[in-house]
Amino acid sequence: MVGAVVRRLPPRRVLVALLVALLLGAVLGGYVGARSAHRQALRVQAAADASTLAVLAYATDVSVYRGSAGQTALLNVEVTNAGPLPVSVVGSDFGVNATRDRPLVRPSSEDGAVPPRTTGPVTVAMVVLVDCAFDGDRTVTLPVRTADDVVHQVRIEGSGRRIEPASSCVDGRRPL
Repeated sequence: MVGAVVRRLPPRRVLVALLVALLLGAVLGGYVGARSAHRQALRVQAAADASTLAVLAYATDVSVYRGSAGQTALLNVEVTNAGPLPVSVVGSDFGVNATRDRPLVRPSSEDGAVPPRTTGPVTVAMVVLVDCAFDGDRTVTLPVRTADDVVHQVRIEGSGRRIEPASSCVDGRRPL
């Protein structure tokens, strides 16, 4: 064969160097990809933890009386946080009184913080005005802010039942 070009394979050292570079690139690429996926999973988990609400609000004492604003219920509420991050009870602004639509909420601490997985509950005092003319059930709730800054309404339980201060009204119009 006249004029045929004969191709020579690169020397063995060049082939070994290329193979090592290819393997090293695959290992590093896998490491970087796995690390990136792990960081993404941590971000997703952190977002899930921030929005988790695992709070129990239990009324340990309920006193109903006739106040200057009408039928009034005073509640001592114990709040327990079983979630992974702290939550906070949203207290009422100072100088604001309870209305029929909005209870007065006073956490025992200034910031209303309820640590995660608490060993003991945090106490909150609430004043709820009872509307005896209202026919429907009014479930009393406690405003709680999760770490993602969303405020949730947590139903207050008591003795295995809902707290319904309106049950103190005799016929829906007159207080007891």
